[in-house]
Amino acid sequence: MYFIYIDESGKPNYKEKSDFILSALIIRENSWYKVSSEINNLKIHYFGNTEVEFHAYDIFNGSKEFRPKEIIDRGKILTDLVNIIIENSVELISIVFQKYKSFKKPDINEWSFRLLLERLCKYLDRENYKNYQNNLPMDYGLLMIDSVERKFDSKIRRHILNFYEDGSYYQNNKYLIEDPIFVKSHFRNLSQLSDTVAFITKRYYDMQKPENVSHRASKPGHQLEEVIKTLFEELMKESFVKCKYGSVKGCGMKFFPE
Repeated sequence: MYFIYIDESGKPNYKEKSDFILSALIIRENSWYKVSSEINNLKIHYFGNTEVEFHAYDIFNGSKEFRPKEIIDRGKILTDLVNIIIENSVELISIVFQKYKSFKKPDINEWSFRLLLERLCKYLDRENYKNYQNNLPMDYGLLMIDSVERKFDSKIRRHILNFYEDGSYYQNNKYLIEDPIFVKSHFRNLSQLSDTVAFITKRYYDMQKPENVSHRASKPGHQLEEVIKTLFEELMKESFVKCKYGSVKGCGMKFFPE
């Protein structure tokens, strides 16, 4: 069984011009306790308790609980979270919805989830083919999605259940099971880890935009941009899902529209 934690970074509308990111963190059930415990240990190390929420936006910008933390400590927190992902062989998939290329303006959430679900299904197909070759039982996936609010969650649930039943233009579902579970990230360490992936991905690609270069030095957290760049490149190398020829593009990282 795989637990798949999904979170977003950015706004799924066209008023905000920057890219929208939807990320999935894929973890085997037998690794879940170890990873969650390691996150709790980080919370105790930095805050003395496990109640704090590791929200990457607040870590980066030094807001909320992270306001008293020095920038070097905030960089260490982000680095420690990424190291947990890499050291536990957690795998990642992200969708980068490039709004500035989207002239027809399709529904951002619908397309982002469709593209993500297609890649999750391909991932499970590949892993279960290995299981078949080795006479092992099939593995299934259960979605855990960061909850926004009831109406929004219901809309996403409909998109997902429609995909479960009908598939998409290119992919049918065999191994994603049950209704998606909508969770409050404050109470879910692994949701906080998927939030970290989504934020680092978004921040990395935002940094590449020429229009953002001249304004970055005046924004909170800009001193951490080299940390973000390094962490993203490490995740690309170690954790994002690769195609059979070793490429991340189209498998672990999908840009839409191209």
